Amino acid sequence: MKSKRHANRFSSGRPHVNNPAVSRMNTCHVIVEQIPNYGTWNMAVDEALLNAASADGQCWLRWYRWSAPTISLGYFQSESVPDEYANLPVVKRLSGGGAILHHHELTYAAAIPRHHELAQTPADLYRAIHDQIIAVMAEFGITAHRRGAAAEDHDGRFLCFQREDPNDVVCGRHKIVGSAQRRRRGAVLQHGSVLLRRSDFAQELAGLEELGLKSPPVGLLQTRLAACVAARLGESESVETLPESLKQVAEQIEQNRYRTDRTLSPLDSR
Repeated sequence: MKSKRHANRFSSGRPHVNNPAVSRMNTCHVIVEQIPNYGTWNMAVDEALLNAASADGQCWLRWYRWSAPTISLGYFQSESVPDEYANLPVVKRLSGGGAILHHHELTYAAAIPRHHELAQTPADLYRAIHDQIIAVMAEFGITAHRRGAAAEDHDGRFLCFQREDPNDVVCGRHKIVGSAQRRRRGAVLQHGSVLLRRSDFAQELAGLEELGLKSPPVGLLQTRLAACVAARLGESESVETLPESLKQVAEQIEQNRYRTDRTLSPLDSR
């Protein structure tokens, strides 16, 4: 596993924002994937990171993308998919909530162990990560905030980004970040999506581009988001590639849990 503390690619020449009370006990392993991957692999890696947090007390932050438009269903959702998404790959998430259309977006997964200060209540981790994302949005000219108590009950809608939750990150009335969690023996997996621009498959959902983002390269935005979120989770340690041990765990999880007839993703090469 190649790694480096405070890696240069996480440095932007600016101080980390909103960085209160970082636990001295936590090293946060950070991986920023430059090559998009398919749905079953992405979900298997997220679960492998949760296993590492639960069994070994590790803290991980992963930022990644998707190689094809894909629907991820919330853990408790029916596998029935509306007709307009019937031809898209489908994968089931560990976390709850509504379905997410992964298309023009950035996705993150944070896995923290039970002893982490942010693992105590669900709201703590949502607030910590979303506040960091809001601060980065401001750097690129987007004014955003957590929705708060103004949320209405839209839980019956299929897509996560059609629903409202107090923890959502919104710009005006538009939801631009949605996240969900799963707990395992006290460890927490939180993963979420940052909408970059409108998808042809869900044209009612605006992304950052439609809301005025000054279109930095996706890699720059992804790296800045990784740096700021990681700073809130612990002492950052950049990891260039997924460690072989975790890759093997993810491969086994993918084969056993995610390779079913309902996960329509092909056996792409990684």
